[in-house]
Amino acid sequence: MRILFEQDAEQEILVIPENLPEGVWAQISSLLMAHGGLPHGNGIALSPLFLRLAADSLGQLIEQHDLDTSYDPAIRALLQVHFEEVQARASAEQNRDGFIAAEVERRIGATGRFIRALTRNQLRDIGRLLKLAHGANFSVPGAGKTASLLACYEAHRSARIIDRLLVVAPKSAFLAWEEEIAACYPEASTRPIVLRLGGGMAKALETLAQDPEVALITYQFLPNILSAVKDWAGRHQTHVVLDESHRVKSGSSGVYAFAALQLSSVAHRRDVLSGTPLPNSPEDLRAQIEFLWPGQRILPEQKLTGVDSKELLGQIQLSVSPLYVRTTKFELELPPLQAIPIAVELGPLQRELYELLRSEAKRATAGLNPSDMRLLRKLGAHTMTLLEAACNPMLLAADDGLELLHSDVTESMPGRVWDLMREIARKEKPTKILKAIELTENELAQGSERKVLIWTSFIQNVLLLERLLHKYKPVTLYGAISTGSDEDADTREGRIKIFHTDPECRVMIANPAACGEGISLHRACHYAIYVDRTFNAAHYLQSIDRIHRLGLGKDVHTKADILEARWTIDSRVAKRLKVKIDSMSIILNDPGLAALAYDPLDIVEDFPAGIQPEDVEDIIEHLFRGEQDAQ
Repeated sequence: MRILFEQDAEQEILVIPENLPEGVWAQISSLLMAHGGLPHGNGIALSPLFLRLAADSLGQLIEQHDLDTSYDPAIRALLQVHFEEVQARASAEQNRDGFIAAEVERRIGATGRFIRALTRNQLRDIGRLLKLAHGANFSVPGAGKTASLLACYEAHRSARIIDRLLVVAPKSAFLAWEEEIAACYPEASTRPIVLRLGGGMAKALETLAQDPEVALITYQFLPNILSAVKDWAGRHQTHVVLDESHRVKSGSSGVYAFAALQLSSVAHRRDVLSGTPLPNSPEDLRAQIEFLWPGQRILPEQKLTGVDSKELLGQIQLSVSPLYVRTTKFELELPPLQAIPIAVELGPLQRELYELLRSEAKRATAGLNPSDMRLLRKLGAHTMTLLEAACNPMLLAADDGLELLHSDVTESMPGRVWDLMREIARKEKPTKILKAIELTENELAQGSERKVLIWTSFIQNVLLLERLLHKYKPVTLYGAISTGSDEDADTREGRIKIFHTDPECRVMIANPAACGEGISLHRACHYAIYVDRTFNAAHYLQSIDRIHRLGLGKDVHTKADILEARWTIDSRVAKRLKVKIDSMSIILNDPGLAALAYDPLDIVEDFPAGIQPEDVEDIIEHLFRGEQDAQ
């Protein structure tokens, strides 16, 4: 009795029984299919990643039934790597020290290519990462994660452990990577050749054929040429990095995330980088940890939520703490940031409209099971409508905000909603918009050097505020603004440069979903206004970090005013963001995060408004009880 492990031309692993009793094969095939295997001929086919997930349990069954095995060389090598990594993680748990700074500098400088001064915190983090077979850097934005990663790459390259670097990142981060590489490798003759993979499949394949030392590719484009990228990476000793790695939180259920996770099987070393690795719940960590340590079941089996007990969150912290480094804002010695909620009263007509929409959302979701995905999607649409109504009712007319009213409402609803909106247009101004303008003008009046950053989740708000604040020569950043040269005023980089250098440009208006990552504004601006927020904690935390990061003087006062429409869903957004940030604070052992999540009583998304299943209870409570009753 034995099992054959063979690899086909598509790199799939075939597990084939030979003379096995039916009951034994039933156990083995059930196990393999539970880990993603599919029937194939008289055996089971599964990916290398899925075999690693099943390896421990499969080994126990083979030993229990005293089975012989036969492996293709590539599969034997894969399993050997897997068990070496199990031992490496065990070693990481037992010994949590890193190399001392002098040893780190010696390893980085061995080739003479990497010439970049590193901070004490960076040297500490790199020293630990060099002790790990695979690593995570969850340092706050501005702490130098990119430079630290390049230093690790160079140290491993000089030791001939790796010879290529593949970075999967948002397109907005490409320029930062290219600039950081130029800074770390100032000598052009020894600088790694860096190429972007994109521009269509044919062009990307041509780029790969040039065999660059460093390749950059977006999460969105990777699925299009995954096979070619895996072939290229597999021909080399490749270091694979997921930048802004929280983007793979959906795991195998997301197309982009699943493609990125497939790269783990061809990587000699794997690293993830994110300042907000669990933006919505501890569950967001699972895919990132599985990418680094596939098949090792480091996190508890049950789905993790932001409302898990502190004891469970503490256990998760103990499990993952040996596997990552994090430099906190406290360690960067940043002056504290003030996040101040400002209550805004809705006008009478806006209030009537809001309550009408809340009542309809309550009716439309009544009786649906909270675990039903249909409820989550329906709730997401209604939540977005309520966020718009609380912020600026005219948003409802500008996009699809009221589309659901034509198929999911009582017959009298659409007419009354449109009547109210027409009345509001004639008689009232959106109070949040008025408050944002008031706060902006108050700040700018305090000195000609003052500048203001305004965040809003809605593009129509961006354009409205641009018109209303035109005398301050505002620049806008949102999804439609492409990346490019900073000499071009129509690009993202060009507008950022204008905000920094043009004294007449005193306001930037931005969308956190499109611009929360990859830009630094802390040298130009120390004051932000949030016109609105969604349930997406990553958007909030990443956007805050645009003006609160390394490089601030000790006497610089950074402040964010957060507008909340009284007795609306804004209160539930604040509450849920606090829960999510508090959970991240515990798991990352970073109390400084809690300072960004004030108690409401003083953001590619899966569902509208950034909601997650854990947010449902609070949204339902708002629909059925409102806020005045909940106080």
